[in-house]
Amino acid sequence: MASRCRRCCFALSLAVALVHEACLEAAVAQGPTNLTAGAALTPPGGYISSPSGDFAFGFRALGSDDNSAKFILATWFRFGSGGNASSSSLPAPESVVWFAKQSVSGDTAVGSAQSVLSVTADGQLALAEAATNRVLWRAPIPRLRRGSVLVLRDSGNLQFLGDSGDVLWDNFWYPTDTLLPGQSLVMDGRSEGKIFSKRADAEFTTGRFSMGIQTDGNVVLYVDLLSGNSPDNAYWQAYTNSPDGNTTVTFDEQGRLNYTLQNGTVQSLISSSAAAGGYYRFARMDPDGIVRVYVHPKAGASNASWTVSGAFPSDGCNKRTSGLQGMCGPGSYCVETKDRLSCVCPTGYTYTDAQHKDSGCTPEFEPEPCDGEADVGNSDEFALVELPNTTWEASIYYKKFLSTTESQCRDYCLSDCYCTTALLIAGTDCVEMAALTNGRQANDVTTKALVKVRTRGGDHGPPAMANARRALPYVVATVCLAFLLLVTIIAVGFLASNHFRKNREKQRLLTTNVRAFSSKELYQATNGFAKLLGKGSFGEVYHGVARSLHPPDIAVKKLINSNEFSEREFANEMLEGSVANAEALPDPPACYMDSSPASR
Repeated sequence: MASRCRRCCFALSLAVALVHEACLEAAVAQGPTNLTAGAALTPPGGYISSPSGDFAFGFRALGSDDNSAKFILATWFRFGSGGNASSSSLPAPESVVWFAKQSVSGDTAVGSAQSVLSVTADGQLALAEAATNRVLWRAPIPRLRRGSVLVLRDSGNLQFLGDSGDVLWDNFWYPTDTLLPGQSLVMDGRSEGKIFSKRADAEFTTGRFSMGIQTDGNVVLYVDLLSGNSPDNAYWQAYTNSPDGNTTVTFDEQGRLNYTLQNGTVQSLISSSAAAGGYYRFARMDPDGIVRVYVHPKAGASNASWTVSGAFPSDGCNKRTSGLQGMCGPGSYCVETKDRLSCVCPTGYTYTDAQHKDSGCTPEFEPEPCDGEADVGNSDEFALVELPNTTWEASIYYKKFLSTTESQCRDYCLSDCYCTTALLIAGTDCVEMAALTNGRQANDVTTKALVKVRTRGGDHGPPAMANARRALPYVVATVCLAFLLLVTIIAVGFLASNHFRKNREKQRLLTTNVRAFSSKELYQATNGFAKLLGKGSFGEVYHGVARSLHPPDIAVKKLINSNEFSEREFANEMLEGSVANAEALPDPPACYMDSSPASR
C-alpha cells in the first residue's frame, strides 16, 4: 500500500511538473504582451503578442529570412499561412495586417538591424537608429501628451496608452491595406478614411489602388493617385454621395464589409459565407485593385491556408477610369483567374517590368518601320497571332472595315505598317489599332484579336531590341506636387482666354524654367523609384524630393517605351505643364531631363 501511494504521489508530482513546464513554454512562446517605458524591441526577433497569442507585433524582415538587413514594424497573425506558429519564423506576407508608414499614402518606415522601437523618456513611441538616434517613425499622438505603454489587443488592435490608460494612438485609426473585424473607415479629423494596396504581395510599399470615403460620403475605388481623390481616377463607386456625407465602411465580426449612411441605412459590399465563430478573417485591398475578404479556420490553423470568401468589384477586368486607365498596363490584356486579376502579354511581347506585370508589355521585336506617309507594310516579314475571346476595348480604331472576312482582315493589317493588331468583331467587322490599351480576355468576349509579330528581317525572340530600348536613358519630368492641383484649376480657364495673347511670353517662361537632371540625381531623389504615384500609357510617375527646389516634393515620370511617338507625347505634356505652371506661379519649378546618353 505504501509503495502504491509513493507511486501515485510520484505520478502526481510528475504531472504537475509537466503542466508547469508546459505553461512556462507557452508563456515563453507567447512573449511579452506590452512595451513599457524603459523597454525596447529590436530586430530580428523583438515582438509583443496579444493576450490570446493570435497576433504578434514587432520587426518583420523584408528579405526571405530573418537575416535580412532591412526590417519593418508590423502586426501579423502568429500562425502564418500554413506554417509553424512560432513568432521567430518569418510571417508570411498575407498574414501581415498592418505595417508602420510615414503617412497613410506615404513611404513605409524601414529600419536596419540596429533599429530600436521604444517608449522614449518624453513619452513618445518611436523607431530610431541606435547609432545615430535618427527617428525613422513616430506614432502621431496629441501635443503635450505622454504615453507610457504599448499594448496589442486580441482584436489585432495596437494601442499606445497614457498614464491614466486613455488611448493616445491606435493603429485601427491608421489602416494600411487591411481591415480586421471591428475596424472601420471613416472621414474625420484623425483618419483619412482610406486603405491603400501594396505594390505587390511581398512588397510593403504603397501600390496603385485605394478604397476610400470622400468628403461627400461616396465610397470609391481609385487607381493612380496622382492628385488625390480626383473623380478622374475612380474605377468604381457606390454613389453614396450626399450633402450630409458621413458614410462609414465597417468590417464586422461575421466577415461582412458594409457601408452605413448617415441616416442609418446599411448596404453590403461583401457578404461572407464562412461561419461566424470558427474563422480568423480580414478584408484587404489587394495589389490588383480588388477588395477581398480572406478567412482561415481556427481549428488546425497551422496546417490550413487563407481562402477568399468574397470580393468586389466582381468584374475587375471591365473596370477603368474616365481617362481610360485600366487595371493592366498598355500592351497587355487582363484575365480574371480564381485568385487574382492577371495581366498577360500577347505572343511576341514581353513585360516591361517582370516583377510588376500590371505595368504593361512591349514587343520583343523591332516594330515595322513606316517611311514618310506611306502605309504599305512588309507583310512577308510579319505574321498575325490569334487570340480568341480577346479585345482591347478602349484603343483607338484608326481604320474600320465593315462586312469583311477574316482573310480580308488579315490582309488589311499585314499590308498596313501602322497596324499592330486587328480585331475581328462578331466575325464580320475588322478594325485596325496602332496601340493596345485596356485589353481583356473572357468567355463573354466574341472578338478575335490578330496580333502582328515579326517572323524574320528583324530582332525577334528573347528581346535584344526591346532590352536595348529599355536600356535607353529614362526621360523624366519633374513638376511640383504642392502646386499641381492649383495649377490645373487655374490653367484651364486662364489658358482658354489668354492663349494667343500670351503665347510669346509663355515660350520665354518655358525656356527659363526648364533644366536638365541626370538619371543619377533622379534615382537618388526618388529613393530608387520607390514610391509609385501613377501610370499612364507611356510611363510611370514616382514621388521624389529635390532639395534644390522649393517646395522640394516632385513627381518624376519615367517612360516605359522610349520611342519617337512616346517622346513626342511627353514633350507635349512638358510644354503644356510648364506653360500652366508659368501662368500660375511667378517662378515655377518645372524640370526636364533629356533622353540623350550625355545626360546620364
